[in-house]
Amino acid sequence: VKTAFNPNRKNQTALCIKGKWYNLETKEKTFDSRRDSLDVGILQDKVLGPILRIINIRSDDNIFFVGGLQDPNSMEEYTTKKGNDVFFNLYPVDIKDLESIADSGGVMPPKSTWFDPKLLSGLVLHDLSED
Repeated sequence: VKTAFNPNRKNQTALCIKGKWYNLETKEKTFDSRRDSLDVGILQDKVLGPILRIINIRSDDNIFFVGGLQDPNSMEEYTTKKGNDVFFNLYPVDIKDLESIADSGGVMPPKSTWFDPKLLSGLVLHDLSED
């Protein structure tokens, strides 16, 4: 791929290595669980762990996360300024996948959820009564 881009569908990931962009597509079509079908789960299970040797993404100093909708050119520049060579840009997790995983008692992969707009501060209440 010649220019920076944001993925436009599930199972598509933009990869930037030292300024060169690649379009990664998931070939696997069947998964053991809904969690395993998430782009972030595939990235963690197939790339970060086995290839880049990043086992604990919560604490490994070799990885950082930027959430929200970002311009890919700005993210490439930001990544380079931080002294890093690789940038993965993932398609957002679909709310239906999140709900399905939560409803089945599953757990989302670490660093896989980001909600916009975020409340700056305050308390959110949701009435659970069935009136």
